Amino acid sequence: MKILIVVDVMFWAISSLSRTIKKHNPHLDIEIIAIHPKDLRNYPEVWKGIFSEKMKQFKPDLVHFQYWDFIPALSPLCGSVKKILTHHNQKNLKSHDWRGVDHIVVHTKKAEKELKDAGYSNVSIIQHGIDIEHFRYNENYDETNRVLGYCGRIVPWKGLVDILRVAKELDTKVVIMGKIDKPDYWDQCLEYKDQIIEKFNTPAEAQPSVYHEMAIYVGNSCDNLEEGTLPLLEAMSCGVPVVTTASGEAKDIIKDGENGLIAEFENYDSLLSRVRTMLENVNLRKKCREDAWNTVRILNEERMAWLYAKLYYKVAFPRDLVSVIIPTYNRASQLKNMLEAYKNQTYKPIEIIVVNDFSTDDTIRVVFDFKKENPDVVIKYINTEYEGYGLAKARNMGIIVSQGHYLVFNDDRLIPEPNAVEMFIKRLSGIKEKSVVWGDKGAGKRNFIENFFAIRKKHLVRVGMFQEAIKTYGGQSQEIRQRLIDQGFKLEFEPLAKSSPAFKTSKAKRRYEIFRTKVQLWRMDN
Repeated sequence: MKILIVVDVMFWAISSLSRTIKKHNPHLDIEIIAIHPKDLRNYPEVWKGIFSEKMKQFKPDLVHFQYWDFIPALSPLCGSVKKILTHHNQKNLKSHDWRGVDHIVVHTKKAEKELKDAGYSNVSIIQHGIDIEHFRYNENYDETNRVLGYCGRIVPWKGLVDILRVAKELDTKVVIMGKIDKPDYWDQCLEYKDQIIEKFNTPAEAQPSVYHEMAIYVGNSCDNLEEGTLPLLEAMSCGVPVVTTASGEAKDIIKDGENGLIAEFENYDSLLSRVRTMLENVNLRKKCREDAWNTVRILNEERMAWLYAKLYYKVAFPRDLVSVIIPTYNRASQLKNMLEAYKNQTYKPIEIIVVNDFSTDDTIRVVFDFKKENPDVVIKYINTEYEGYGLAKARNMGIIVSQGHYLVFNDDRLIPEPNAVEMFIKRLSGIKEKSVVWGDKGAGKRNFIENFFAIRKKHLVRVGMFQEAIKTYGGQSQEIRQRLIDQGFKLEFEPLAKSSPAFKTSKAKRRYEIFRTKVQLWRMDN
């Protein structure tokens, strides 16, 4: 799937978030283009032309606008292509008519409510995500430290002057990372120059160490209109206790007295009191550090990118995504035919997940050559870490990276007919209760098989996925079949979902392996 993301300025915060989406979704074909809103307003025809040419060349399945002011000029140029707007600015939530946009993403409950109250139903929240492993928790936090911290743009509505004023009254300093957007306002800050420790232009790799210099992170946004901020999440990830106003995401994630302290908007006395309380109460700082990290660990960049990918599929296609999981071992010669078969399925959208169980043949080359030749086909490739992972573990690895509502499992020797997925999903979607549907693999076998079947992802995950301890022939089918029955699943055969084997296997050669499987399963149940 092709996604065109339109950002305001390359290498600023919004483009950084967009690159994160791209980094964690390498199976998607994502391109990012930057158009400065001022340039678009001053030279509309020039930038409309540039955007139209990009649309013509790239032919995206979906356009993701990352700035609200793009919509009036650029949205009409998308034609029938689906459109998503991520609205990063609560100040302009109703500046334009968003009815031409297929979906709106916001970051806070406040923004979601305001848009829904205005009549927009196609709104959802995706909170910001940060690199938790980069902004590492400070295990050596100094409880005697009293230095305050601030990170962000130097602008009046961030309230930095009052933070510096608090620092002076409490006889301490403020570590500042950020960017001077309003020089006149920075001049006001310099009235407290004895409180300032400048850390401007800190490279990304050194930013965690700057957070570790802070005893408390202070956020004092006073306009209640921003959606972030990212530095608040970064400080929490680094184990820095936070004092903040309830602006943006802070209102949704900070519980006063538990994972931080909330100061009132535009109230210096409240800010001073909250900072003093945090500095003087060691036990409170300890609690806020731990609880803040437990809060922010789920606000990671992988989760954010994953949610956007799921939204892309939901908006771009009228039907649910199907994840096809193909474990394979040394069958490169058959694998290309299987990939071709899934490329030609009548059902869309499909993502193909190839789990290579440490093959020694040309499996890797076959997969990546196919991806190169077929850029429109979504393929995720996993190479197991060592030999002998086994079929169940390979399947479970595929489930973990899958994003589909439905899962289809396909043995690497079975070639599906073009409408196989269509038949699976038609049958499965018509059953409301927990269910599994298996197909015809060309051997006249009508009883349950696990190597050519479909199930809803959430149901298989909740039932415990595949039993990794069972590696003998036939064991997977027998064990999971009984487990599904025991947990109330409806099992159905769909004769119109067909596949044919690339080669046949001899059951006679595995007679005693089948016997050992029966014994193992009996022992588990007795």
